[in-house]
Amino acid sequence: MSTVSHEVAVKDVENWLSYKRIRPKKIEKYEDFKATLVEAVEDGALVLNEDYSWTHNLSFPIESGDTPINGFKYKPRVTVEEVGQKLKNAGTDADSRLLAYSAALAGVPISVLAKMDTIDSNISNAVAAFFM
Repeated sequence: MSTVSHEVAVKDVENWLSYKRIRPKKIEKYEDFKATLVEAVEDGALVLNEDYSWTHNLSFPIESGDTPINGFKYKPRVTVEEVGQKLKNAGTDADSRLLAYSAALAGVPISVLAKMDTIDSNISNAVAAFFM
């Protein structure tokens, strides 16, 4: 059951894309990623914050020592330097690059995000795709 209406979810995603100044052709090219973001907002897995960062509430928390990781906050902007630092530790395939971008956005090591369930990773990848 959705926690956010489809209309509100679409508006949130479109406001975020507008804030990021994503060009219409890129949005069209990444329509599947946009749909993933909308669905995640509808389900409450992704929440757009006032500063245009995203809060990602994980469906499957990551076990990390005594305290599980229940979610991440993805920055609204990321620098080339931040991404470059993560890319140094990533492979050259598309999945590795998306993971590196996600890690830069979340401000966590790639090894932490690599432990995400694929359901959660799909949402993270959809956010990261619009930064590439």
